[in-house]
Amino acid sequence: MTRFAIISLVFIFAMKSGAATFTQQPAISMVDDKTFITFAVSDQIDVEVAIVNASGKVVRHLAAGVIGTSVNSPEPLMAGLTQRIEWNGLDDYGAVATGSPFTARVRLGVALEFEKRISARVYNPSWGLNFFKDTTNVYPDNFGIDSISSTDTLIPMTHPVWRCGKGYYGIPDTFPNGVTKIKFYESKTSFDMTVSDEDDKILIQNDRNLATAAPMALINGVTGQTIQILPPYGQSSSAIATKYYPSPVGAEAPAAMFMYAEPNFDWYGRYFLHDEGGACNHLFRFGLNGEPLPFTSGPNAGYHSIRQTIHTGSDLRQRGIATGPDGSIYHGHSASKFDSLFTKVGGGSWYYVSKYDSNGALINDSLLKIWGNIGQGVRIDLKGNIFAGIRVRPYPDSVPAEIKAQLTGVQTDKYSQRYWATVVYGSIVKFGPGGGVIAPDAAGNLMAGPSMNRARAERMVWMHYGASFQPSHVSYVGATCICYAPRFDVDRYGRVIFPNGFQNEFKALDNNGNLIFRVHNRDLVNKVKIGMIHVVQATDRAVYCADHINNQIICMTWKADEESSLPISTVGVSRLATGDIIITVSSSPNPLTTPVSMIHLNGLRASDLANMSLDIFDARGRKVADLTREVRAGRTSIRWVANDASGGVLPSGVYYLKLTTAANKTIVKSMMLMK
Repeated sequence: MTRFAIISLVFIFAMKSGAATFTQQPAISMVDDKTFITFAVSDQIDVEVAIVNASGKVVRHLAAGVIGTSVNSPEPLMAGLTQRIEWNGLDDYGAVATGSPFTARVRLGVALEFEKRISARVYNPSWGLNFFKDTTNVYPDNFGIDSISSTDTLIPMTHPVWRCGKGYYGIPDTFPNGVTKIKFYESKTSFDMTVSDEDDKILIQNDRNLATAAPMALINGVTGQTIQILPPYGQSSSAIATKYYPSPVGAEAPAAMFMYAEPNFDWYGRYFLHDEGGACNHLFRFGLNGEPLPFTSGPNAGYHSIRQTIHTGSDLRQRGIATGPDGSIYHGHSASKFDSLFTKVGGGSWYYVSKYDSNGALINDSLLKIWGNIGQGVRIDLKGNIFAGIRVRPYPDSVPAEIKAQLTGVQTDKYSQRYWATVVYGSIVKFGPGGGVIAPDAAGNLMAGPSMNRARAERMVWMHYGASFQPSHVSYVGATCICYAPRFDVDRYGRVIFPNGFQNEFKALDNNGNLIFRVHNRDLVNKVKIGMIHVVQATDRAVYCADHINNQIICMTWKADEESSLPISTVGVSRLATGDIIITVSSSPNPLTTPVSMIHLNGLRASDLANMSLDIFDARGRKVADLTREVRAGRTSIRWVANDASGGVLPSGVYYLKLTTAANKTIVKSMMLMK
């Protein structure tokens, strides 16, 4: 049986005590042409290390997580309280970082600070995005009746979310203040949200008005202002289906097929949608203005849709979209109850995460195979690790240990907290880039599947039990499914931030599952009323939380107990192995105070140089010098006069040496020209 970590909050202490401080202030050092950031802290605490360019943009998310003497810290953080982290001069995408001069920023004890709330009610009132009935259609502040403030330790059974759990059984359908609720799972009550990492643009979509269309809006997350209303995808008429399901997809698009819900930004400002309805077999790509973006090559060339040809069935449900930094596409979904890969188990479907390349060509149809619902979606980190929010728990736990003593009611009462806690809780799980499986196993140490039977995991790295609301398209006590698409996020540091609605909070874990912080609704009670957070999205600037009860987005900006920023004057992408030699590239002097520099190619023999090239680029990526002739002439020390092609002296700034070997491997080294 595969070993993995099961993480429980019972063993985690409160980490925002403010006791830990820097005992060794952050410093920059150069060793063997490598750049290192070093620091030390007094006690266990979370840290964040980034490389920031001259415009204040983080170009490399180096590390984030909890450090300490007894903590399994995520790489490249080291065990213990003293840290030494290398930067190789590259950005998150593996290219030479641009925008110098750079600084190394080290934060200690990260947390969030309330900034503002943003109205999600940006459509015509006929869309009905307000949770309560409105008889006047008068919303002076554009937020509607913002009267739900859920601040109990656990969500009370009088909360509107229990319309599904209680309202159909003769229990009075009124809130204590006498306001009559509309049906929670009716078409006009929910919105989905995604936020661009690059510029904090928020894309929201009403995903419950499928009879006509699913309207979308683009919002500026910095200012809170609506930028534009996007075309209303999701209309069921044949004309709309033909327009947005082009041939060969259009020919098979049924009248009841809808492009709705779960928008997801990729790393390049494009967004994806999926369909829902009769076939549920397609993904679609759009630009920020709502224009379809066709793929350029492969099986989908000329079309902006991906036709899913595997795991099809009459009830193929979409369960989240994610994209990797290389543009690859990950799609969570269920499949037919008689899937070709597995026999029918427990009367329920398997759920999958399929992977496609950046042009929509299938790479792996079953990267993850989960016996049990993917209820909170899928996310990918910079290293390609796969995270999913699924309805799985450790055996034999029925509820998380930290809430067990607080639950009211008895297990047999289907209107009690205790009953519903067993229904809605699941886990955030992590798998490596190669994926994995959660499968039935009568002797397994997990519980999964429609009836929560014994199961096992293969290649799972860790799981954190304590994420709610989880189930989706699973019916209980004759009620409709819980299907309002709660979603979590993984930021570029690899931190996992997810809603936990049953406990009126959201939480953040590092990439190894250590708790960083948790924010409860009552922590913000003097700032904003929160009904329930169901989607969390994180950028370098802020964390955005969608509250579908009060039709608002809560924006909280990052802060830290301590922060230090240090200038980096030299960058090293240092040493490159080529067979039995080690090559290092250096220049002198550095910084350059005269327009003449000597470039040294150490560790090379003249015979090694025949097929190598050496170029110099400015900070914008433009080639300003080609020294390949000197390299191929066998010179290992080359004199460079800092002139442009016309002989003029180059301006002050950062310049990059790029040495390319015969095997097409590269070394990049920066030089600072100062006049």
